[in-house]
Amino acid sequence: MANISSEIESIENQAAKLLEDARMKARQILATAASESDRILAEEIPLNEVKVQCEQTLERARAEAKEELTTAREKGALLKIAAEPKIEGIVKKIIKIVTEEY
Repeated sequence: MANISSEIESIENQAAKLLEDARMKARQILATAASESDRILAEEIPLNEVKVQCEQTLERARAEAKEELTTAREKGALLKIAAEPKIEGIVKKIIKIVTEEY
């Protein structure tokens, strides 16, 4: 019976040691996490880099808009040139229709 009691006591002691080791490891992990969290929160946000990226994006957008505007103006000019002969014919037809009806 004494042998069983000593075995149980030994197992309890081992369990208590494991529990204490686990608590110590958990404290270390929490301390490391808190330290890392403080470090991350203390870092400055690189706003200059963000501003540079924003400006680059705006410049690309402006260049694309300028290119599209130039293309649209060129297409508009071509459409105007192509439409001028047709407009003259349409105006003549309208004048003929109006003058013949009255």
